[in-house]
Amino acid sequence: ATVKGFEAGRGAAEPGQPHPEARSTPEREQQLLARAADCKYAAGCRERHDPDVKFFSCLARDLRAAAQDLAALRAQVRALAMAVTCDIHPLGNLRVLQQLEAQFGASEEQRAEWSRHWIGAGFQAIEAMLGDNVATGRYCHGETPSMADACLIPQVYNALRCKLPMDDYPTISRIYRSCNELEAFQLAAPEAQPDAPQS
Repeated sequence: ATVKGFEAGRGAAEPGQPHPEARSTPEREQQLLARAADCKYAAGCRERHDPDVKFFSCLARDLRAAAQDLAALRAQVRALAMAVTCDIHPLGNLRVLQQLEAQFGASEEQRAEWSRHWIGAGFQAIEAMLGDNVATGRYCHGETPSMADACLIPQVYNALRCKLPMDDYPTISRIYRSCNELEAFQLAAPEAQPDAPQS
């Protein structure tokens, strides 16, 4: 028995012949089982079938489902990151604040209020995204910092700098504290940079 195209791209196959690594042998099946040992889909597949039944097509189907789940999780991380980089951050750029002063005579406090308004609006959306997602853990996604955390933490720093109250964003605040326990985030803080103004 063979599964055509399984792991296509690894090795080579003669025209009209199955891929060399797609041959169903006891050794190959054990390799696949070992590779999928931590996969909840593969575990379910083993329970549904008699041990003697070749279930390569079922395994391939379930692994495709796992890949779709992974794509959805990656999309969630990107959505969180872009909520900061595309929706919040551009409105607080220095040239935007300078234009508010030059064109409209906005005072320093008015510019700070502008920043608080737009950061708060963005944080409200992000807080909802994090609170409604079972994948939210110690960090924005699970127990390991991701691109979402790398984007969110500097924005929280800006929020605190312009004195935005953080009481309405408990999940964001918790993640901010968790990230700042890590050396990488501590070293990336503005005050830790070589050219940071000395107080």
